[in-house]
Amino acid sequence: MSYDPAMCALTVIALEQRRMHRENEYEARKARLCRDVSGLAEVYSGLMACAGRITKAVIEGDEAGIDRARAEAHALNRRKLDLLHNAGLGTSELSNAPLCGKCGDSGFVGAAPCVCFDEEYKRQQSRELTAMMKGGLHDFRDFDLGLYSDEEDEALGISPRENMRNNLYILKEYAASFAPGQRGLALIGDTGLGKTFLSGCIAGEVSARGYSVAYESAYVIFSLLEDQKFGRGGDEDKTKRFFECDLLILDDLGCEMPGAFAAAALYNLVNTRLLNRRPAIINTNLTLAELRTRYSPQVYSRIAGEYDVVFLFGQDVRPMLKDKRGNL
Repeated sequence: MSYDPAMCALTVIALEQRRMHRENEYEARKARLCRDVSGLAEVYSGLMACAGRITKAVIEGDEAGIDRARAEAHALNRRKLDLLHNAGLGTSELSNAPLCGKCGDSGFVGAAPCVCFDEEYKRQQSRELTAMMKGGLHDFRDFDLGLYSDEEDEALGISPRENMRNNLYILKEYAASFAPGQRGLALIGDTGLGKTFLSGCIAGEVSARGYSVAYESAYVIFSLLEDQKFGRGGDEDKTKRFFECDLLILDDLGCEMPGAFAAAALYNLVNTRLLNRRPAIINTNLTLAELRTRYSPQVYSRIAGEYDVVFLFGQDVRPMLKDKRGNL
């Protein structure tokens, strides 16, 4: 699994906020109990004094002083437990144990990310993907084959519904078996046939399994790359993730302004990810022939040869979906 630097930063912040929240709750609980349980405040004052004496004794090398202070602290802790017991309270009332016993809420065990770090990383990534995907992350279970016509296309010998049923099987299998190094996908078809929805379903499943996923439109990716190349304040962390994440979803390819830079940027992105065995999902309204004409034979060759192409056809289902939701 590769980690996105931006997501790592958000994860570290979230874990620190969680640790501070735990500390604040503990301090508030301790202040309340010191106010309500007679003698408890004096115990804590004594413990703080013991800690100071232990530190001083360690610096001075006074082993006898260390032993005396530790013995006093032990007696004070026993006194604290007795006070809590007499007040009908358990020891957990003044526990400040970390939420994660493996890393002490630091997020790392040595130099390696802890399990709690990976779990929070997934939450942060899911939150970002939900914000970036049109309408949020999706689920294959919500995909409605009934929106597609079951009338057979004479030229293709298959109906849009049957074609989509086959595609749905392919995409579900892709999400379930995803691993870095597998082939990319090119979802090709007219507007409103479900490309973004289906790639969002894959994004959700792949992200939930712990892989890093980046979703963005071709327009935004090429704009960020162009800003970075020409020194217009482009953020390297934002562009680096498009090359280094486990799975990139490049949406709406062909809707950006055409030009030499877009063609060169697409080739560099596709080729670099192929060389590093990092798959991508490309959603486009363009045909394979139009990809060759708009970008380059090299781009066409890599997508046609190195990606599994999934063709979608039929009528735009968005109006039907809107009507269906309106009648619920």
